[in-house]
Amino acid sequence: MRFVLLLLCPFPLSSVSGFVMSQGKNSFSTTTTLFQNQIIAAESTATTVYVSLTDEQRVERLQQALAKDPAGAKELLNELATLRSQSEAVRQAYVDDLLEAIPTNLPFWTAVPLTARVSKRSRWAALKRTLSLTTPTVNDGEEDTVEGRERRRRRAFVLLLKSLAGEDVKRQPAIRSLEKQALQESKVNAKDLVQRRPADLETPQYTVLQQKSNFEIRKYDPFSVCSVSVSTTRPVNNTTDEAVASPEQPSSRAFGSLAGYLFGKNKEQQAMKMTTPVLMTGGENRTMSFVLPSAYWNGSKVAPEPLGGSGVRLEDVPGEVRAVVMFGGYASKNEVDQRKSQLRRYLAEQSEWKYNEEDVFAVAQYNDPFTPPWKRLNEVSLPVYKS
Repeated sequence: MRFVLLLLCPFPLSSVSGFVMSQGKNSFSTTTTLFQNQIIAAESTATTVYVSLTDEQRVERLQQALAKDPAGAKELLNELATLRSQSEAVRQAYVDDLLEAIPTNLPFWTAVPLTARVSKRSRWAALKRTLSLTTPTVNDGEEDTVEGRERRRRRAFVLLLKSLAGEDVKRQPAIRSLEKQALQESKVNAKDLVQRRPADLETPQYTVLQQKSNFEIRKYDPFSVCSVSVSTTRPVNNTTDEAVASPEQPSSRAFGSLAGYLFGKNKEQQAMKMTTPVLMTGGENRTMSFVLPSAYWNGSKVAPEPLGGSGVRLEDVPGEVRAVVMFGGYASKNEVDQRKSQLRRYLAEQSEWKYNEEDVFAVAQYNDPFTPPWKRLNEVSLPVYKS
């Protein structure tokens, strides 16, 4: 365990080495941590981080959550929420410590699912398997780094905690319930996938012309979007990016630009309602788009003008027919590549609809980043025409 509790003190933290909680017992450490060094480098004079659970208690709460008690997960999430407003670096260390509590070497029999009902070690094993199933791989066009993999694993773990805190988890034990949902993701049908679309958000309108499993031919009505090039450079002091999970990544910078525009960072300072999905198109020169509210479709109303230098542009999308493949989980590079191949196979198996080789695929993601993978809806689509 290496989670650090920084105490309120009337003198610079550089003059002390810190207060470390180890195995539930308080002791002073003579070694400054990475997070203390960050604070010292920033010349901070005092930092207070309030947490009520010891290391041992945090692991106990996690074990309770894995078994059958959502209250354990709720306590951990409450502390994470407190840390978010105080120190993101310490918050990450908190999550890392919980991840490090997962045993690396477990007996072979923990792979038998039924043993999770009676064995803590089997529940740890179920957590490891579920994390492996639900941690997304790198996004298309982004570099796969150790830091990126750690960030994605933290996010997957926190999403699992939120699911364990929910009252809708079937207790059998709880982590096995989530593992089953993650395993069943590949078997979900089209009807279930469509129901994952957020009901309270506007989305482009279409008519289904043909359907087979998770494959559809849709005729879309015209709609409008705000778009930005994923490679567009963002100002280093842009505050919108601070709320994005990984602002150092190009796609997150693009998301920050569009979210800022939609939430009022435009010349009219006019906030608009969020819509769905988030669209990504193109190959090397990728474009991310947010759908504008329907009031701005078909030229019925002029959308607010983007701020100069934001990189945001307004575009009308004409009505067209598209072939679509729906899928759950995360729209990672590997998953999207597989769905593109699946879409081509579907089109090759029938003779009514054709596509141009030079046309680019679009990836649509319908859910917010905090939705667990077994509740997510994504799509890969391509313009088609009748042969």
